[in-house]
Amino acid sequence: MRIKLFERWMVRWIMAVVCLGFSGATFADWNVREDGMILHNGEPVFLVGLYQINSPADVAVIAKAGFNWGTAKYTLGSDITRLDKIIDAAERHHIFIQVSVSSEDVVAARLTARYRDRAGVISFDAEDDADDEKYRSFAQVRAKAQAIRRTAPGKLAYLSLTAWSPKRRAEGRKWLSIVDLAGVQSYPITPIPGYSYQKGAAGPLEENFDRLCHYMNLLPPHCAFIPNLQAFSWADNGRRDARYPTPRELRNFTYTALITGARGILYYRLPNLREQKALWAELKMIVRELKRLHGPMLTTGKRTMVDTGERFIKAAIWTGKKGDYLVVINVHETEKKKVSFKLDHSSAGHGRLIPVFLNRPKGLWLRNGKIVGSLKAGDVHVYKVLN
Repeated sequence: MRIKLFERWMVRWIMAVVCLGFSGATFADWNVREDGMILHNGEPVFLVGLYQINSPADVAVIAKAGFNWGTAKYTLGSDITRLDKIIDAAERHHIFIQVSVSSEDVVAARLTARYRDRAGVISFDAEDDADDEKYRSFAQVRAKAQAIRRTAPGKLAYLSLTAWSPKRRAEGRKWLSIVDLAGVQSYPITPIPGYSYQKGAAGPLEENFDRLCHYMNLLPPHCAFIPNLQAFSWADNGRRDARYPTPRELRNFTYTALITGARGILYYRLPNLREQKALWAELKMIVRELKRLHGPMLTTGKRTMVDTGERFIKAAIWTGKKGDYLVVINVHETEKKKVSFKLDHSSAGHGRLIPVFLNRPKGLWLRNGKIVGSLKAGDVHVYKVLN
């Protein structure tokens, strides 16, 4: 009976291409491979989640939409059973929860001990906006991350960085060295004052690429890169002319995260997002795409960035036993860009490109070992490379 149940779970998860686990055990082992791949009970998994899961109903919503991850926070003085119910719901729906323990250290220690054996919990948040050091110094955050690892050795320690200023970005390496999951915020659409772009970035799409590349290049071994991508409007923080990303920008952000080396993605945030019907519909479609790419590309392929020779055209190829995949992105906001670059690949001389998603932009070809064609402003192309 146990074998049949296990086989049924395996088939279900492989077909859905979501993370493996929940075979009935109350404890799940998580770790990060040297190359940054997240492992759940030894199996590689790519995590796709949302910030601010505030109720069991929210868990049901994100599960139905195809996500496999979310963050939930305990507010000092609130009813702890609310968080218990969220984690209960997560286990029923096969969602993993990151518990925010950014409150008082004594409370954080109690929360870590309370949930360390729960199968529905993957990680604990040592600090949000850590690099502003508003509430804790680097040494204090490091001590908290170490405490999480000691108390819950089968779970992961996470922090997020604002990356707002050149000074904070210059200090990125030290922050990445103290956790298992490194969240880097990229919220470049009409931001509030104080949020500075990387030097020379022409617009939000290029800024997203430059920022994520910067931090990926600082990443130490055994640390997973988790871009925090903008799915909200800065209007909530007082900017009157702020706007949400467009569906095209959100997809561009997502695939830029992939080509720069993401091992998971957290979108900020669930509250108010469903009111943006077009954006919410696009995000659900993106999640379906990531599920399709989970097995053949995101957890088994070897990623290599490709030099396209064009500033605004970014590309990467994933090679592996389950096939080779090419992602090409135009990070210019308004201009169509021609594409012509060499693909240094075993089948480049005689292969062809097959669009993975027929209802998405396409129009590149492989000719004499070169990728040729054009991409409209902000477009993303995803291909399987065939011999």
